[in-house]
Amino acid sequence: MHGHNYRLVVHAEAKQLDATSYVLDFAALKSAAARPHKTFAKIKPQAAPSRDASPGDDVADFTVFTTENPADLAVTATAASGHVGDTVSIAVTVKNNGPATVTDAAATITAPSGTTIVDQLGCATVTAGKVVKCTGTLKSGESNTGTFKFRIDNATVGPDGKATIASSIKDPNLTNNTAAITITVLPTGLPITGARAGLIGGAGLAVLLVGGVLVVMARRRRYVLVAPRDTRD
Repeated sequence: MHGHNYRLVVHAEAKQLDATSYVLDFAALKSAAARPHKTFAKIKPQAAPSRDASPGDDVADFTVFTTENPADLAVTATAASGHVGDTVSIAVTVKNNGPATVTDAAATITAPSGTTIVDQLGCATVTAGKVVKCTGTLKSGESNTGTFKFRIDNATVGPDGKATIASSIKDPNLTNNTAAITITVLPTGLPITGARAGLIGGAGLAVLLVGGVLVVMARRRRYVLVAPRDTRD
């Protein structure tokens, strides 16, 4: 009922009262009014039937005030990294922590500056390549995840990417309604480090050693003394 005030009309016909003598328990009605989506009225049968002397006053109306029935919506997003020109994936998860069901949940995805949304999962376009909106129903406790794809266009990507979730129902916790979409650009020509670097370095050293041995052998061959021939014949 989401905090609205409702006018409850109670109508009891004279014929029914004459046969069963039902009455409304207004104390129970007042107590139940503080609990949304509960039974408002309890009707108690009387032990003996009674006769309705005034059938014209068998209709009464009164107002019942209910409390709010909110929905705590939340959104999270993963991070990604890549080189300029790469297409990376970001998983966005929306969840309804309850207690109310939301029929108009709207998740808005904004691409960080320097990137373009290239796969928007059928969501509506707000700004081409930059902002999309997905709408639907989220029951209490339900979550949904979609993987959006972004192309890295520039060497610098801004911190302005985000995913947000909202609805028309009051949200008691707005701190979890926005998640940052972070995409890191990897620089080109990075020096190789770690185990791979040791392997490459070891191979290079072996090549140098083999080369040195060949040079020494070549030099030794140059200085080999050869005995002169006997030319008297």
